[in-house]
Amino acid sequence: MERRIEEELSEDIRVEAPPPPPSPEELLAAQFKGRKADLRPLYDGLVHIARRLYPRVRCEPLPNVVRFVARQPFAVFRATSAVRADLGLCLGPVSARGRLRPCKGLGGVDGVTHRIELYGPGDLDADLVRWMKRAIETRS
Repeated sequence: MERRIEEELSEDIRVEAPPPPPSPEELLAAQFKGRKADLRPLYDGLVHIARRLYPRVRCEPLPNVVRFVARQPFAVFRATSAVRADLGLCLGPVSARGRLRPCKGLGGVDGVTHRIELYGPGDLDADLVRWMKRAIETRS
């Protein structure tokens, strides 16, 4: 009888294991679901630029952003709305000018000091490449 009670109790208090954390691919796919799907080419373009500047760059998807890492994180991408993405850059004490705007953190990545708003492929220009290169150099 005791054994039966123990079996019933063990069935009652059985705890299910939590689901595994999402994979990087799942985190990335979630950022471009629905209305934000049109922003994926901007992200892909940034990955291409980053790899041209630093071939061993790592892209680390987090729940709401993607962190770009050379030796240290130097940039962060966020699909901000259905029509705009932000590229946060770790530039240190640089005066904001043109499209470069001051920013105090973006997506919880330490060191992000500036951001550039991205609306379409035309925003992935030589100016943006220069700022990304400078961010890599600043954080190396």
